[in-house]
Amino acid sequence: MSDELPEGWVEATLGDVITGFEAGRNLRANGGPASPGEYGVLKISAVTWGSFKPEENKGLLPGDVPKPHERIRKGDLLITRANTSDLVGAVVLVERDHPELMLPDKILRLLPRYGGVESRYLLQALHTQAVRDHFERNATGTSDSMRNLSQPKMAAAPISVAPIPEQRRIVEAVEALLEQVNGAKGRIDRVPLILKRFRRAVLAAACSGRLTERWSRVDRLPRRDVDLGELPDLPEFPEEWGCGPLDAFTVRFQYGTSEKADADEATGVPVLRMGNIQDGALDLGDLKYIKRSRELDAFLVKPGDVLFNRTNSPELVGKTAVVTTTRPMTFASYIVRAQLNEQWLRPEFASWWLNSGWGRAWARHVRTDGVSQSNINATKLAAMPIPLPSLTEQDEVIRRGTKLLALADAIERRVQAASARADRLPQAILSKAFSGELVPTEADLARAEGRAYETAEELLARVGREVENGAGNATGSHRPTREVGQKHGRRAAR
Repeated sequence: MSDELPEGWVEATLGDVITGFEAGRNLRANGGPASPGEYGVLKISAVTWGSFKPEENKGLLPGDVPKPHERIRKGDLLITRANTSDLVGAVVLVERDHPELMLPDKILRLLPRYGGVESRYLLQALHTQAVRDHFERNATGTSDSMRNLSQPKMAAAPISVAPIPEQRRIVEAVEALLEQVNGAKGRIDRVPLILKRFRRAVLAAACSGRLTERWSRVDRLPRRDVDLGELPDLPEFPEEWGCGPLDAFTVRFQYGTSEKADADEATGVPVLRMGNIQDGALDLGDLKYIKRSRELDAFLVKPGDVLFNRTNSPELVGKTAVVTTTRPMTFASYIVRAQLNEQWLRPEFASWWLNSGWGRAWARHVRTDGVSQSNINATKLAAMPIPLPSLTEQDEVIRRGTKLLALADAIERRVQAASARADRLPQAILSKAFSGELVPTEADLARAEGRAYETAEELLARVGREVENGAGNATGSHRPTREVGQKHGRRAAR
């Protein structure tokens, strides 16, 4: 928290502003979600930092009937006491009643002190980075598995409390700004799909002649008869273009090495695997290594090699990329290398054809599906028909297409940067809100209007007295936390 709070604020803890926690039972469930009319118990995945997901539940076994206080109600503040590292301590506000859903033992209901802190203000306060850092530091368990937060550690989370009227202004301002942020993020999130379609359109235009439709074509290339059988019809392309099976323009096809990747970077040679072919290009960010040997020399890739992923999931089998690096590398057995006769066919044009809409449709037709993976062997790859512009037109297609794809890449980088900034905005907004910089403070307004106001310290002390007198509990029967007003840490000057 800030060393200096705004005038009229007080630094407290979660335990100071709630009467306690309410937990559910460890109920038996049947595994699947509750059917309409059945009772269900929430899964921990129902509570995230973003929203409440009531559909994340498990149906109860017959005979289990919820007790009234276990049911999920409108206005409930729910917090996960056990979850994965990034979600332990996540808190949501329930917007409507869910009488068919019950509270589990790993999710707690916060019981705010009536009249002390607005529920939506508390929700926002618990989303601040200071609270999230507190939960991260105090959760037990390893970072890659389930972590736990005890109630005392939760109760010790730091909460900056403003006077009630200021709380309401903060909530209104934060919610309005977050609505704008979420709207912007929604628009940003749609751009990658638009770019994906744009890239597909570029490849389709490149491989059908539309990208060079005003090109002066003087030579007519020979076409070989290709039996498409059940394959998709070829797209229309210029009558001057040739056409034939891929092996007519290929020097050789070669399967990769089956050697184990059990070496390290210092002693081994990088091996390209199916995961290194991404979006029509090689991604060298995650490499494995094979021990160096003379036998491995036959599998070293060269610039211009077309790498075809012959084994993968049904959706990804057949993805292709061209080698551009001169770094010594080899390739794994579930990749086929096609070394082309570049007097007829440029590697980039062949790769674009394989990655185009028609190429992906071809892969779906010729693949052989197994239990979890699909396969397209080199024989099927060799027989694949491919249209063939002249070399000069291929070069022009590649030049124009590369320029358009580079534009898409540049836009994508800007979108990623904008998305990262948008992801940081909620915490920036909350930081300003809980340092008194987002809305006018109640102290300043009261001074300008010549009136008195109730400070946050006076507010919590008053609510604490009401709790002691039995009038301030949210439900009237939950155990209180320690006495409020005895110790609130730093307080602002008045």
